[in-house]
Amino acid sequence: MNSQTARVVRARMVDGRWELEERDLMEAIEVLKSGGLVVYPTETLYGLGVDPYDEEAIDRLYKVKQRPRGDPVAVLVSSLEEAERIAQFSRQALKIWEAFMPGPLTLILKAKPEAPSFVVTRKGALGLRMPKHEVPLNLALEFGPITTSSANIHHGLSPRTLTEALSQLGGQVALYIDAGPCPLGEESTVLDLTLDRAMIKREGVLAREELERYG
Repeated sequence: MNSQTARVVRARMVDGRWELEERDLMEAIEVLKSGGLVVYPTETLYGLGVDPYDEEAIDRLYKVKQRPRGDPVAVLVSSLEEAERIAQFSRQALKIWEAFMPGPLTLILKAKPEAPSFVVTRKGALGLRMPKHEVPLNLALEFGPITTSSANIHHGLSPRTLTEALSQLGGQVALYIDAGPCPLGEESTVLDLTLDRAMIKREGVLAREELERYG
């Protein structure tokens, strides 16, 4: 299967919110349950989702992206409650989460034993993201945590549109969800809170000055 024959479903805007048809949402859930890959929109870029608890699915993600295994992927959750189930939250982490989530931020926290081990780093850290977009939030609400990694080949074009993701990953992905161009079109900011002092690991949409107000 090539990019011309890849399976694509389309979300629609209803009263200012993105919605998937129930049958399309259920199809995406079934793909994830079977270990397949799903490309979905966020407010920043198109993301690539698999079940983070499925080792074969994680292997497939790395292979499709041509990404080094030492380069970890983050996890997308639908709520703070879900995040707290798999990661350790300090007071500072809670303040930052409540200030910026959902939004274009990835937090690196210490993982709990319940975290998906295949995406936990050797130092016991886990990246967490809660995007400001209804499509991935509904996926994670229905399925549980999924991976969040840009839907591109490693070091390839950051995909703001579905076409940009499709042209790189093609038929290696079981299902693509189209919701038009991502509004921000830039990577999330990555903030590491596992150290003695918070450190920005990647500058993205959120400015350093905004985060520094929270220590």
